[in-house]
Amino acid sequence: MNRNQKAKIYRLHLKEQNRCPNCARQLGKDDNVKCKRCLELTRSYAKHKRIDRQKQGVCTSCGNQKICNNINIHTNKPSKNLLCEVCYLKLVSKHHLGTSTRWVELRELFDKQDKKCFYTGVDMTIGINASLDHKIPKAKKGNNDIENLCWVDWKINLMKRDLDMNEFVVLCKKVISHRIALGGEMGLPISLKPEATRSLA
Repeated sequence: MNRNQKAKIYRLHLKEQNRCPNCARQLGKDDNVKCKRCLELTRSYAKHKRIDRQKQGVCTSCGNQKICNNINIHTNKPSKNLLCEVCYLKLVSKHHLGTSTRWVELRELFDKQDKKCFYTGVDMTIGINASLDHKIPKAKKGNNDIENLCWVDWKINLMKRDLDMNEFVVLCKKVISHRIALGGEMGLPISLKPEATRSLA
């Protein structure tokens, strides 16, 4: 039995006795996994580690030097939370799917789409303009199955919001048809060919 295995058994033993796995103090009613003191020390250490990595320009989560999100896509300013591609995908997976473990699936889906927006075909880069979308939104009882997920340009995702795929396409057609009907007035020139106009009818 190596050192790590012994440490794991010791921590399990402390857990059974309702003690802090770091300092072995008895846990109180308000304590969760660790005592308050150890929890504060852990958070403080993690915070300072993130700050140091931020200054070094490496991934604030794992220290990887290859960063994928130097610029915040929403503000177009330098990102405060620098992440490598793997950590970025884990964050997206956690935010949208409730678990960080499905990041590999999301990466495979991105490659399957040939790194292009599902709706527009625009080239995408993870951490720059790629955003995960539910074809049938959760608000309309859509699930987290990979078949219901797609990568889209982040601006498209903002436009789509809680619409399902068909509703979004219909809305886009209405916008285009209306602009064509106006003949490019209001400072928004339309350069669609006549055959494209007929296809929207």
